Amino acid sequence: MFVSISMFDFYFQVTHIYKYFNITNIYTFQKEILINIEYNINKQVEELRTTLNKTKNIRMYKRYSVILKHFEGFSNKEIAKIEYLEAHTVDNYINL
Repeated sequence: MFVSISMFDFYFQVTHIYKYFNITNIYTFQKEILINIEYNINKQVEELRTTLNKTKNIRMYKRYSVILKHFEGFSNKEIAKIEYLEAHTVDNYINL
Protein backbone atom coordinates (compact mmCIF):
# COMPACT_ATOMS: atom_id res chain seq x y z
CA MET A 1 0.00 0.00 0.00
CA PHE A 2 1.21 3.51 -0.71
CA VAL A 3 2.80 5.11 2.36
CA SER A 4 3.86 8.72 2.69
CA ILE A 5 7.12 9.49 4.45
CA SER A 6 7.36 11.91 7.36
CA MET A 7 9.97 14.66 7.48
CA PHE A 8 11.66 12.91 10.41
CA ASP A 9 11.96 9.68 8.43
CA PHE A 10 13.23 11.61 5.43
CA TYR A 11 15.85 13.39 7.55
CA PHE A 12 16.85 10.06 9.11
CA GLN A 13 17.29 8.49 5.67
CA VAL A 14 19.29 11.46 4.40
CA THR A 15 21.55 11.37 7.46
CA HIS A 16 21.98 7.62 7.08
CA ILE A 17 22.91 8.01 3.41
CA TYR A 18 25.34 10.79 4.26
CA LYS A 19 27.12 8.71 6.90
CA TYR A 20 27.00 5.45 4.94
CA PHE A 21 28.54 6.87 1.78
CA ASN A 22 30.79 9.35 3.63
CA ILE A 23 29.71 12.05 1.21
CA THR A 24 31.62 15.32 1.27
CA ASN A 25 30.47 16.80 -2.05
CA ILE A 26 26.99 18.35 -1.75
CA TYR A 27 26.18 17.64 -5.41
CA THR A 28 26.88 13.95 -4.91
CA PHE A 29 24.88 14.06 -1.69
CA GLN A 30 21.85 15.55 -3.45
CA LYS A 31 22.15 12.99 -6.24
CA GLU A 32 22.16 10.14 -3.72
CA ILE A 33 19.05 11.58 -2.04
CA LEU A 34 17.21 11.73 -5.37
CA ILE A 35 18.23 8.17 -6.20
CA ASN A 36 16.91 7.00 -2.82
CA ILE A 37 13.62 8.86 -3.28
CA GLU A 38 13.21 7.46 -6.81
CA TYR A 39 13.87 3.94 -5.53
CA ASN A 40 11.21 4.34 -2.82
CA ILE A 41 8.69 5.69 -5.31
CA ASN A 42 9.38 2.85 -7.75
CA LYS A 43 8.95 0.33 -4.94
CA GLN A 44 5.62 1.90 -3.95
CA VAL A 45 4.46 1.92 -7.59
CA GLU A 46 5.21 -1.81 -7.85
CA GLU A 47 3.25 -2.43 -4.65
CA LEU A 48 0.39 -0.38 -6.08
CA ARG A 49 0.41 -2.41 -9.32
CA THR A 50 0.33 -5.65 -7.32
CA THR A 51 -2.56 -4.41 -5.20
CA LEU A 52 -4.37 -3.17 -8.31
CA ASN A 53 -4.17 -6.61 -9.90
CA LYS A 54 -5.31 -8.40 -6.74
CA THR A 55 -8.35 -6.27 -5.88
CA LYS A 56 -11.80 -7.48 -6.79
CA ASN A 57 -13.55 -4.27 -5.70
CA ILE A 58 -14.31 -2.12 -8.76
CA ARG A 59 -14.19 1.16 -6.81
CA MET A 60 -10.80 0.38 -5.30
CA TYR A 61 -9.51 -0.76 -8.70
CA LYS A 62 -10.51 2.60 -10.16
CA ARG A 63 -8.82 4.51 -7.31
CA TYR A 64 -5.61 2.50 -7.60
CA SER A 65 -5.66 3.00 -11.35
CA VAL A 66 -6.01 6.78 -10.95
CA ILE A 67 -3.11 6.95 -8.49
CA LEU A 68 -0.95 4.77 -10.72
CA LYS A 69 -1.58 7.00 -13.72
CA HIS A 70 -0.72 10.02 -11.56
CA PHE A 71 2.67 8.43 -10.75
CA GLU A 72 3.17 7.68 -14.44
CA GLY A 73 2.98 11.42 -15.14
CA PHE A 74 -0.52 11.90 -16.52
CA SER A 75 -2.25 15.17 -15.69
CA ASN A 76 -5.47 15.08 -13.70
CA LYS A 77 -7.48 16.11 -16.78
CA GLU A 78 -5.93 13.30 -18.83
CA ILE A 79 -6.66 10.78 -16.08
CA ALA A 80 -10.26 11.99 -15.87
CA LYS A 81 -10.72 11.41 -19.61
CA ILE A 82 -9.05 7.99 -19.57
CA GLU A 83 -10.98 6.75 -16.53
CA TYR A 84 -14.29 8.44 -17.44
CA LEU A 85 -14.34 10.43 -14.21
CA GLU A 86 -14.92 14.04 -13.29
CA ALA A 87 -11.75 16.08 -12.73
CA HIS A 88 -12.70 16.84 -9.11
CA THR A 89 -13.07 13.10 -8.45
CA VAL A 90 -9.54 12.50 -9.72
CA ASP A 91 -8.33 15.34 -7.48
CA ASN A 92 -10.04 13.72 -4.50
CA TYR A 93 -8.52 10.31 -5.20
CA ILE A 94 -5.01 11.74 -5.53
CA ASN A 95 -5.18 14.10 -2.56
CA LEU A 96 -6.61 11.64 -0.01
